Amino acid sequence: MTSSSTESPNPHPPKVSVLMLTYNHAAYIDDAICSVLRQRCPFSYELLIADDHSTDGTSERCQAWADRFPDRIRYIRNSHNKGLARNFMDSYALLRGEYVAICEGDDWWISRHKLRRQIGWLDRHPDYALCYHRVVNFYPDTGTKSLSNGGRFGKRDVTLLDLAAHCSVTNVSSVWRRGLFGPLPEWFDRVPTYDYALHLLNLEHGKGHFMRRPMAVYRQHGGAIWSTAGEEKSTQIACGIRRLLIGHFAARGNAPVCDRLLAVYLAGTARLLSRYRAQLPAPEAEAKLRALREELEALPYPEAGERERRLRAAEEALARQTAAPPSPAARLSRLLSHMRATLSRCIPLPRPKL
Repeated sequence: MTSSSTESPNPHPPKVSVLMLTYNHAAYIDDAICSVLRQRCPFSYELLIADDHSTDGTSERCQAWADRFPDRIRYIRNSHNKGLARNFMDSYALLRGEYVAICEGDDWWISRHKLRRQIGWLDRHPDYALCYHRVVNFYPDTGTKSLSNGGRFGKRDVTLLDLAAHCSVTNVSSVWRRGLFGPLPEWFDRVPTYDYALHLLNLEHGKGHFMRRPMAVYRQHGGAIWSTAGEEKSTQIACGIRRLLIGHFAARGNAPVCDRLLAVYLAGTARLLSRYRAQLPAPEAEAKLRALREELEALPYPEAGERERRLRAAEEALARQTAAPPSPAARLSRLLSHMRATLSRCIPLPRPKL
């Protein structure tokens, strides 16, 4: 790891450390940095930028901001590309704040009072581990926008069990207490994306609080992991993360959380099995089916017969869902979603200014 300013000139730890992971975000990084520096809050905060050896001009932009705000920004440029999880782990170890917030280099915050509101809430509720909020999902390829966490996923409080069943926390919205879970577990550098695993580790130590006010933009563009993955790859990523998490919670004897994670994992596995059988030539399909079976057999929870029974149930549920025609309510929902997406192109997004 190389850096121009790994050491902060301020010897006193800040109240909040904002971590900004970036790689080839030259087109977006100014908005991200500016949105953090414009925060209005009655406490100190630092911005640690961890640049994973960008090659597109991101490094020069980050260095310019670090030179301009040396009392606020610590800038790290890795000497080689480490990958998302390892870049997170190494930079996370350097944070000094009581709290941690995330703003990756292609997202930005749209509220000047985001940190004040979230930190204030957590200060008043010491039994909570995490605070997050709604975000604007922005799709630059189409110019459309949507709001996250509507309907039944907009609960005010979420528990570890809730999050094990459904990932409702958007990373750019999250603020949590640093040090709740100690060192990151040894398996952490094998996660394709770090955020879901991280939030579950935090919620082992307290509930999460959800704020309905949108205070950030999550940019879903062609360079992002989930945007480029496609349905098959994103399902593989989701299943891979849950395999690691099932191992983590099985070792702690937390069967209820394992059951929630397993249900999502098996639903994804059922979709992959169906896809491979229907779309691939027999030899290729057989190889992929065998790999999925080996992954299933390697799970530490539950016992083998129960895993097979639950997988069959997941496949049967998928078959019923696929065979059933869409209900009138589902058709109406899709139509309304399309109309909202079309109208959203006319709504401008606020841009950060100091």
